[in-house]
Amino acid sequence: MFQPYLKNMEKLPLKKYKTILEKGGLEYTDNEVLSIVEFLYLIADLDYEIYSKRQQRELEFSKLKETPKTVEQ
Repeated sequence: MFQPYLKNMEKLPLKKYKTILEKGGLEYTDNEVLSIVEFLYLIADLDYEIYSKRQQRELEFSKLKETPKTVEQ
């Protein structure tokens, strides 16, 4: 489900994710950390998909605005 840009991203080692998450004072199991990281990547994937679709619609809309209207007689 990840977009290609996410598949090719260099991922941090599990220990690094765990260290970052545990800075708040809570402790997590490795499985919890993996679930959180997977969830965050899914959110990033959805955000990128929404952004890409919005950019495409804006491009299409700007092309429509540039198209001269023909006057029927």
